[in-house]
Amino acid sequence: MNISKQLDVAPFHSDFANCLEECMISVSNFYHRDYILMYSQAWGFWFDINNYKIKGTGNSIKDDRGNVYDLYQHYHGINITFDHNNNPQEVINIITSHIMVDNPIGIFMDTFYYSWDPNKNQHGKHWFLITGVDSEKEAFYCTDPYFLQKDAILGFNDFINGYLGVLFTFEITNAEIFDYDWKELMLTFSKRLNGENGGKNIFSSMEDFAASVEDGFCIEKETALIRRVIDMPYYVNLQSVNRGRLQYARFLEHTAAKYDVPELLPISEKLKQVSYKWDVLRGILTKAILTKNEAIIKSKIPPHIREIASIEKENLNLLIKTASGTSHANNNILKKFERVSNIPENINFNSYSYIDLSNYFNNKGFGELLDETGKSNLNGAGMFFVSDDIPSEDIWEVDNMKFKFPKVVESQFDNISCSGQELEFYPTDCSNIMLLGTADFGSFKESITLRFIDGSTEEINIGFTELVFAPLYGESVAWEGRACERLDGKIQVHNSKVKIFAKTYKLNNPGVVRGISLPYLPNMHIFAITMV
Repeated sequence: MNISKQLDVAPFHSDFANCLEECMISVSNFYHRDYILMYSQAWGFWFDINNYKIKGTGNSIKDDRGNVYDLYQHYHGINITFDHNNNPQEVINIITSHIMVDNPIGIFMDTFYYSWDPNKNQHGKHWFLITGVDSEKEAFYCTDPYFLQKDAILGFNDFINGYLGVLFTFEITNAEIFDYDWKELMLTFSKRLNGENGGKNIFSSMEDFAASVEDGFCIEKETALIRRVIDMPYYVNLQSVNRGRLQYARFLEHTAAKYDVPELLPISEKLKQVSYKWDVLRGILTKAILTKNEAIIKSKIPPHIREIASIEKENLNLLIKTASGTSHANNNILKKFERVSNIPENINFNSYSYIDLSNYFNNKGFGELLDETGKSNLNGAGMFFVSDDIPSEDIWEVDNMKFKFPKVVESQFDNISCSGQELEFYPTDCSNIMLLGTADFGSFKESITLRFIDGSTEEINIGFTELVFAPLYGESVAWEGRACERLDGKIQVHNSKVKIFAKTYKLNNPGVVRGISLPYLPNMHIFAITMV
């Protein structure tokens, strides 16, 4: 008898959740339940100093986000159970039985064995949902939130070959808890962060982290036996620390709206800003590891950690004052959180000034299809964009933006990998600045500083989404095409398309700009800048 059923589970993707938690949130939405209180303890950090002496820095970084699964069940009434079952045929029957009673099921898979992952040509690990089955076709239907896939097809044979021995199931166990004592919840949690319950406070742990990097970050030890950068312990754990800040920020925003506490919004905003600093730290570390530059690691990373610790300590004190009822946010600060949108105005500009960046280009991001010369290497790990796919026109028009795109075929370099460069150019009138770029090994927010001829400056916060994802920071997709990667001496075409993004940033104080200071974040790539 043929068994065929599909559940309508829409994928949820965001930069604040990992692939497993995106599965949980997608299922919550399917069940018409919330999820946000599972993040009510997500702001944490712990550095295992004893483990560091044995296994190194990356394995000793802990996000310490509380028990997300217990909170998920307690507040939202959904129990998640992990089953370590190494019998794929038996698991197929388990999956089918859950689908037939309208329960999606999650699986842990090798990325090599399903078609929609851009890392299909590499062995990696990934969580996604199975939401349907067709026994006659011997196939599952899948929702993969991380890659925004719905009803993607996974054949039984590919499942058997790629299944990594773990599945997770969902069960509604109780009604949701909608009301909570937010003050008590936050004050109790703050004591944990401050180490008042006998544990070590997170700021001392951050100092341990900084000191360990100063003591010696051994690239060889940190990367041993792990092929993909995104699977290395430092990368995974720092990404989780970053997400924890974003998750707690969302919890604060939820609480502010539910209980009319606008004083929580500046705290949430500051926590989001510091989360981007954690991401920048991870980005700098990644590039230094790929270039085997331990000197950069020792000089850049410890002060960055200490800056983060200082900001977080100040923010925690503000949270304690707010929850204690002793803090009142400035009305001018609160006003900016009342805006309904941060989408820039759709203005048609009369003239465009294209800034010549050619003397500052330091990275070759484009190469010919299957180019084996090794000169093109956008991300430092052998990946490059395919130049055959770019438009023939020199001027790219994206929405109301225009850019003069570099001549990628004949040029030695075609983009700026941001390394703290000081750009100088002919003084140009500017009220808006347009950026064309992308990011690798993460999505990042940083700041650039515009320098005016009168000696004044203006700092502008910018963001670029990771090249394989849809825009996260309000950018427009300027280009979408193929990418190649060198693996084991061979050139392979990526399974998914890659992107370059464009965005306009409006100046608070228009004027004549003579230069731009770029951040130190080699993961950010700028192909063109236009001023209007």
